[in-house]
Parts: sequence; C-alpha cells; structure tokens
Amino acid sequence: MRQENRDIRSHFEHYQQQIAEDRRQERDQFHAVQSGLESQVDRLTQQLRSSEQAQDTLRQHHDQLGQRYEASESHARDLNERLHESQSAAAQQRTRLETLEETVNRLQQELDGGTQQREGLQADLNQAEKNLAICEQRVIHLNEQCEMAIDRSRLLGNENRDLMQEKAMLQGQLKQLQRSPTK
Repeated sequence: MRQENRDIRSHFEHYQQQIAEDRRQERDQFHAVQSGLESQVDRLTQQLRSSEQAQDTLRQHHDQLGQRYEASESHARDLNERLHESQSAAAQQRTRLETLEETVNRLQQELDGGTQQREGLQADLNQAEKNLAICEQRVIHLNEQCEMAIDRSRLLGNENRDLMQEKAMLQGQLKQLQRSPTK
C-alpha cells in the first residue's frame, strides 16, 4: 500500500508538473499571440490614419478639381458669348461690305469721271474687307479657344470621375479596415 501510495504520489507530482508546464506554455503562447495582435492593431491603426489622410487629400483635390471645372465652364461660356458677339460683328461687317459693294457698283455706273470718289469707295471697300478678315480671324481664334476649353472641361470631368472612383475604393478599404479590429 505504501509503495502504491508512493507511486500514486509520484504520479500525481508528475501530473502537477506536467500541468504547470502546460500552463506556462499556454501563457507564453497567449502572450505571443497578444503581442502579435497588439502590433497588428497598431499597424491597422496607422493604416487607418494613413487612409484618412489620403481620403482628406483626395477630398481636397476633388474640391479643387470641382472649382477648376466650374471655372473652365464659366470660361467656356464667356468664350461662347465672345464668339457669338464676333460672329454677329462679322455678319454686320459682311452686310456693310455688301452694301459698300452695291454702292460702289451703283456709283461706278452713275459717275464717269469720279475717280477720287471711286478711290475713296475702294479704300472703304478694302478697309471693310480687312475688317472682315480680322473678324474672321478672331472668330477662328475664339473657336479654337472654345474647343480648348471644352477639351479641358472634359479632361477635368474625367479626372473628377477617376477621383470619385478612387475615393469610393478607399472608402471601401477604410470600412474593411474599420471592421477588421473588431474581429
């Protein structure tokens, strides 16, 4: 019985040592997992801050692009108005030119020896033609400016769309990051 009692006690002591060793290993594993999780939480927190800063930067960039887009549209409208004004002026010059040509033709038929008057009318006609050419050049220039403004407006619209897509993607990632620490 004593021998059996010693064996049981020895077996019990061995069992307690084994339990103590298992608990120590579990504690060490728990601390290692806890340290890993804490570093992961720190890393995710840094990523979240970085994402928030990137989102703020994108928001500011988006606002700036919106302002530039509005400015471009306003500029395009101004150019369109100037183009219409120039076209109207060119039409008036053409009408005036036609009137001057009719006047020249009529005066040439009525006057035989009025060279000075003819020269004056021809000078007016030449000046009107020059004015018309200048107006036509201005209309061409304004058309080019309008096309450039429209192209710029389209480019800004495309950039705005790309930024909105990137913002949506970053917001999705941010939501995923915000959900991750709770798991």
